[in-house]
Amino acid sequence: MNFLKIFLILFFIFTSNILFASTLRIEPIRLAIASQETITSLKIINDSHDAISVQIDPKLWTQRNNQDFYEATTDILVVPPIVSIAPQEEQIIRIAKRHNHVTMVEKQYRLFVQELNTVTNAPKTNNLKVILNLRLPLFLLPEKILSNYHWEINDFDLNKKKITLTNNGNTHIAVSQFVLKDKLGKSSFKPIKTLDYILPYQNKSWIVPNPLSKDRLSIEATVNIPEQQ
Repeated sequence: MNFLKIFLILFFIFTSNILFASTLRIEPIRLAIASQETITSLKIINDSHDAISVQIDPKLWTQRNNQDFYEATTDILVVPPIVSIAPQEEQIIRIAKRHNHVTMVEKQYRLFVQELNTVTNAPKTNNLKVILNLRLPLFLLPEKILSNYHWEINDFDLNKKKITLTNNGNTHIAVSQFVLKDKLGKSSFKPIKTLDYILPYQNKSWIVPNPLSKDRLSIEATVNIPEQQ
């Protein structure tokens, strides 16, 4: 099931208190709007005993030199952009394209979902309230999806390898794990767990332990690429 259940806990060594700062469920955790569509939706469920106010702010998402950059945008309409959700209730957020232009390359955004300061029914304590702050990916898919990517394995130093994934396709690639294997299919270390997005015409590199094998190495990876709508 494509949902994220968030339990944020803050523990201070100088106090015995443990605080559940926020209990929200958000689904889906990754959104996409096909080229022929204009709108999608996000559900936020408040499982706590207090009303929670949330603000959703869309930002344009780009990548350069292995880094993510965000900037203000008017491309995306969020309705409502600020909402108060009663205890044990849910809210549907509509996410829409302002301009329905056909594009050849996917456009990427992040929805900054931030919990605002709210009044709690709980007794006052010395606890510090944790504020929820998420960045959910939103993709505006092109009319035709073209997948084209490749992996490279290079020496980084005597003890490490540099793994690079280059995305020459017109949509993002999501990588959840990968591992280096020798010709017998064996690996000298556990799969590398990650949750990285490589946007169109960008690349991403990882530094990993150098396998003991001197055989030609291959990469086994779990990747996700958008499907044609």
